[in-house]
Amino acid sequence: MAEEEVILVSLPHRVVFLFMIVIACIAEKRDIYLVLMEGDPVAFYQGPMPLEEGRKLDPYRFSLFQVKEFSIPSSKISESYPETTLNSKSTVKKIKRTQGVKLVERDRGAKMMTSYTPQFLGLPEGVWTQEVEGGERNSGEGMVIGFVDTGINPFHPSFAYDPMSPFASNRSHFSGACEDGPRFPANSCNGKIVSARFFSAGAQAVVTLNASVDFLSPFDAVGHGSHVASTAAGNSGVPVVVNGFYYGRASGMAPHARIAVYKAIYPSLGTLADVVAAIDQAAQDRVDILSLSIGPDELPEKTLTFLNVFDIFMLSARKAGVFVVQAAGNKGPSPYTVVSYSPWAMGVAACTTDRTYTATLVLGNGQKLGGVGLSGPSFGNGLLQYKLVLARDAVRADHSFPKTAPYIEECQYPEALDPFVVLGSVVICTFSDGFYNGTSSVTAIIDTARTLGFMGFVLVANPAFGDFIAEPIPLSVPGIMIPRTSDARVSVFASEKNVSLFWTN
Repeated sequence: MAEEEVILVSLPHRVVFLFMIVIACIAEKRDIYLVLMEGDPVAFYQGPMPLEEGRKLDPYRFSLFQVKEFSIPSSKISESYPETTLNSKSTVKKIKRTQGVKLVERDRGAKMMTSYTPQFLGLPEGVWTQEVEGGERNSGEGMVIGFVDTGINPFHPSFAYDPMSPFASNRSHFSGACEDGPRFPANSCNGKIVSARFFSAGAQAVVTLNASVDFLSPFDAVGHGSHVASTAAGNSGVPVVVNGFYYGRASGMAPHARIAVYKAIYPSLGTLADVVAAIDQAAQDRVDILSLSIGPDELPEKTLTFLNVFDIFMLSARKAGVFVVQAAGNKGPSPYTVVSYSPWAMGVAACTTDRTYTATLVLGNGQKLGGVGLSGPSFGNGLLQYKLVLARDAVRADHSFPKTAPYIEECQYPEALDPFVVLGSVVICTFSDGFYNGTSSVTAIIDTARTLGFMGFVLVANPAFGDFIAEPIPLSVPGIMIPRTSDARVSVFASEKNVSLFWTN
């Protein structure tokens, strides 16, 4: 039987008391347990102690530390995340029975949930002009929005400080800090970004973070946090250029709001321990709005959904005067897929807009087929034509590639196709089983196209699986997705000799 170790790690205690216990079997997976202590959160303490610069004074907080140390005397408690080996499998049960412990819960992990939208919502003629003095450029003035996510890219123009549009109001209610580190220099907090912190104790207790991607700084190596922050509070009128193509200008919903960053998700791992520590800090910093476009990997065990540690921390932030916004999740639109349960958090779901990214295939006979695409035209600016090839007709003659035909048709593996057949051609790939089970991707098609010299690709629906949702991601090679089986007749033309096509986007 493997030796077990139990590690007790304390997290910040500014809103609610929380400990993190990591239980591991040597050479096996570690589990984190979150321990919630009794006692009113410091951030909304309403006792007789005076305020100081908008923050609660420390005496009440210190008194709660004394309660904690009395409740669990065997643990070393500090804000520097120490680890104490307790060497007992029954530690979790013992702590559950300890006086002063309110809840013990296994960490469930955390994951990410993910321009023209202001016009679609009617903001320029609506709230920006009717409710905000100065219109769009001043929308969000005086507000600090906190983002618990993967961090932020401080070099993106959506977060640049604009000296032509200075922030007029003070923010005396807010007190943050700018933590520098890899790819996040000290001057990253530029006035638009007013605070930036990172939390990694939970992740580092479970895995060894990869220093080349898991930057121990507020820098966003994933892009999700930057995307979320720019959607809510990105600067107004920022040009959108992807792979050299101009797609217009983008703006956040409140472009003059300021941004506070709380990085808690890393490329290698996200833990609820780090997420709730970030929520804790945001409430202490007194952000006006807290944005959580992240959530647990699974439902809590043996606990009502709105009484788990994550939701209790959101409640604590709300009681501290923070407006909490949480993503509804990624799984809809079927029933029982929303992960924002609690009445004290505003659940926000994604929806469709009236924006489309259309691409057109023009066949050699002049027939046009419409689809979805975010790429430039084929070489020749759509005036030249190229041979159309089905991927399944371009399999290597020696059949040396071990994968089955459906996977080859998805254009995921350059080594499966004959380079002499596909070079300079437009290749038809099929949206089949691999895309549904997550083993195939459009990105892999692009890699195959670049490796083998496709002139372009067409991704068509497989009648056996039905229509698919074509996400308009930027494509670095000419490409078009035809998501409806009724429009997938382009495959028929590939059986004819010398049939060609070109693009117009």
